[in-house]
Amino acid sequence: KREIINVLAELKDSNQFQVLRLRYLSDEMEETWFSIACVMNLSERQVQRIHGRALQEVEKIIDRKGARINEL
Repeated sequence: KREIINVLAELKDSNQFQVLRLRYLSDEMEETWFSIACVMNLSERQVQRIHGRALQEVEKIIDRKGARINEL
């Protein structure tokens, strides 16, 4: 869980961080798109778009971290 938080902390977009935090690291089992939209004052569709972009960014961060580890 700590590694996940460290990766999310590298996201430059606070909305992306918030969506992923609420979706996957919430005290609730898993927040719904609707509940995240309400918390963030956005539409469900906006939240889903942000989520998709956030996952792409997380993949880039993980790839960069992997490249750095391989360079050692």
